Amino acid sequence: MGQFVIGSDTVILIFRDPASGVVDADGRPTYTDRRISKDRAKFTVTSVTETAGVAAYQAKAALQPDDDAMALTSKDAIEHDGKVFELIGDALMQRTLIDGLDHHVRVYCSREETVASVTELVTITPRGGQDDDGHRLPDGAPVDVEAIEVTAGNTAERYGAEGTTDEADFTVVLPLGTGVRDGDWITVRGRRCVARVQRMFSQHAERNRDVVLAKFRGGG
Repeated sequence: MGQFVIGSDTVILIFRDPASGVVDADGRPTYTDRRISKDRAKFTVTSVTETAGVAAYQAKAALQPDDDAMALTSKDAIEHDGKVFELIGDALMQRTLIDGLDHHVRVYCSREETVASVTELVTITPRGGQDDDGHRLPDGAPVDVEAIEVTAGNTAERYGAEGTTDEADFTVVLPLGTGVRDGDWITVRGRRCVARVQRMFSQHAERNRDVVLAKFRGGG
């Protein structure tokens, strides 16, 4: 095994080992990264596409055929040149046609990056609640956030099993962790809107998003 010349790249295999009994704030299982460096590999980006301010990279890697490489599954990742690519499917052994010897382990992977040049600035203002006497509390301090995408126009979105329909003047896609809540103010393109928030989960945590339906209630 490993007698063939594959390439001159060095990559890091990232195994996502489940953290027993530990979940995140949303009740989802958490993982601990286990990193193993491998040389004599070949890493190739096969395509790059851009949609709604997100660049998507498709790539493939050929690895020396060993137990570590063959243990890679779709929950794991591979790092090359400081960038982490999530695996698409499990590792595959590639063998020579004539004598059937193990030649290399093939993995396919992808990565998404926000394109900073097309992000749009929005402002989130936590909306004040009420005190014990029903008096309105002041709003919180506004925070500027770079939105991944802002779609203008009246947009219908459905929520829940009952199919409730909300109309929105803007649909705003935000990175997870901004703290925006239902009922907060979100200022989009000069208009102060009310937010309705839906969390969009991915298998990979860094791709999680908050999708905000922003309804403008003003008149000019």
